[in-house]
Amino acid sequence: MNVDYKSITTLENPLILRAAAFLSTDRENPFKNEPSIQNEFVISNEEYQQLAAAAFHSFQALLNKNFEENDLKNIHAFVHNNRFDFLANNQFNDPKFAEAIHFCLLPGHSDVMCEEAILILSNLYFYHPPFLSNLISEPIIDQLIDILNSHLNFYMRHDALLTLQNFYLICEQTKKILIDKDIFIFLRNYLMTPYHPNEYRVGLKMLYFLCIDEFENFLPRKNTIDNWSKFLQFIPIYPLMLNNLLNECKEKALWTLSMIINHDKIFEYCRALQIHSLLAKCCARIVINPSYAYHLYRCVFAFVKRKYIRVFSNITIFNGIIAILSLKTNKNISSLLFTVALLINSNGKMLYDLKINELCKFYANEGIFENKIAACYCLSHFLIDLPYHLCDILANDDIVDTLCGAIECFDVYDLIAPLRAFRKLIEINPILYPGKFLQNGIDDYLYQILNETIPDLKENPDLIHECQCLITYILENIRNLPNQANYHSLV
Repeated sequence: MNVDYKSITTLENPLILRAAAFLSTDRENPFKNEPSIQNEFVISNEEYQQLAAAAFHSFQALLNKNFEENDLKNIHAFVHNNRFDFLANNQFNDPKFAEAIHFCLLPGHSDVMCEEAILILSNLYFYHPPFLSNLISEPIIDQLIDILNSHLNFYMRHDALLTLQNFYLICEQTKKILIDKDIFIFLRNYLMTPYHPNEYRVGLKMLYFLCIDEFENFLPRKNTIDNWSKFLQFIPIYPLMLNNLLNECKEKALWTLSMIINHDKIFEYCRALQIHSLLAKCCARIVINPSYAYHLYRCVFAFVKRKYIRVFSNITIFNGIIAILSLKTNKNISSLLFTVALLINSNGKMLYDLKINELCKFYANEGIFENKIAACYCLSHFLIDLPYHLCDILANDDIVDTLCGAIECFDVYDLIAPLRAFRKLIEINPILYPGKFLQNGIDDYLYQILNETIPDLKENPDLIHECQCLITYILENIRNLPNQANYHSLV
């Protein structure tokens, strides 16, 4: 059986396919379930009726163009609470109301008046049903974009972007309006503004929504994304964000980068701008935060899987990895562990000397499912890539028991890594290690995979063939063990 169990890492590697499946889920998405920026007020029915009465008179004053700042504040209070229902207040669909709000946004009015008009729109768009109305007005949107792009007051720009974000989410038509107006350029300018890190929150959220519509179904679409080039302009901003933002915002920035970077042409641009060097510097700063580490190594993995190994292969980065792994956390850090698995091929001896294998063994035994699978890949790669004498020492440190104990968590495509490791162990000692496999009872499971699962698999035929050959080889060596009178036939 001529199977190269030390085949080089390629983009079709089972580890990379498994990592892609794990890392493409929304489970760790920092944008999910975050509080609404609208911060609506919770009020009683009596308070709502009082707000409605005040807003009614202010609404009439607004239509008659005989209004004051306080009238806009009354309307804002009416639409900014938990009892407001857009469909029950058809007066906001009056074209005269849209004209009046647009009038308030024009230059020449006070910042207070303009800000109240923006906040009214922000709430109305937030509650707006998914169809067009008179509020879906291009003059209004043009004025909001002008405020976003050129107003001197940063908070006004912040509120304008939040309003545009709510507008974008109304329906497909509103998304098209903003994309046709090239919202990408104005968002880029906003994110380049050096100000308080927390104010990046709304900008990153807008970038996230744009990414979702372009990259969420990236893998099935095979690089047919229409607006991918629009995202190139954001890449030079990431050094600014990753060096200056708070960790919460860094995680969000990294999440968007990890979505963007998987497009092949965008990746080439990231490579040209040395984003891998930026990520390596981030890895070298030891930040004991599993959540941040997960998001950082999602991006690192995009480079490592394409064989950008050397930039992430130094003792400072390895010490940072040890610091995170030593937490023995129940948080998802599978991106870090998958990265370690790919680094082992070139750095196995150093990682072994640093005892990273012992930390991987903990996660393989005690970790959550994602960490367990990723850690088992690490252990398998240690066995595959280390010299024979170190592999033998490592295998005698209960690593075989760990892999055998976790093997039923693997699907057939994951099995290839431990199976390659088991084959090497049999080459080292054809009596000791098959005996350990037998003692751990994996023979029945492998027999089931060989006879019941593999025949039904159609994808990746070369991989399945290798898996079939390895299982057959392992079972034959178990079967050939001496003194197996009580051992049932494998065939």
